[in-house]
Amino acid sequence: MPVRYSSFEKRDTRKWAKENKAMSYQAEQQALKKNIDAVCFNIKGFNARKVYASVVLSQYYSAKAIQLFRKFQAFNAFWTNRTETAYNTVFGALIDTQTEVGFLIAHKVEYGVYLELANDRKHESLVPIIIDLDAEFQKDLREIWGDAA
Repeated sequence: MPVRYSSFEKRDTRKWAKENKAMSYQAEQQALKKNIDAVCFNIKGFNARKVYASVVLSQYYSAKAIQLFRKFQAFNAFWTNRTETAYNTVFGALIDTQTEVGFLIAHKVEYGVYLELANDRKHESLVPIIIDLDAEFQKDLREIWGDAA
């Protein structure tokens, strides 16, 4: 014989179905929020890896600039070395701030400015190296950042 449900039991079933639907909606919302949080975390990590790659690239180009300078100046390409002090004290550095990443090379000696700017920049050495490396550096940055660089 079929089981008959009383109206009280039907009311309980409807109430259960309504609460089950609400619980399912809340579970879906929590799962969606969890997925959105995971995507945001991955995006932040992706950008952080790009920044780290840019920092490493800048360090590489700083070392490459110093290497080029030493290679050419070993044969007195830019000026005649007298004491080797200017040659030995050229250094490279990393520029790493909240908004910028890059590299530089500079003289430590006081007369480094004279070497670069005197006689209408006749003996200029550092700027030509930076200009020479700039196009390659920009190309490598575009590979890291895509069209954003």
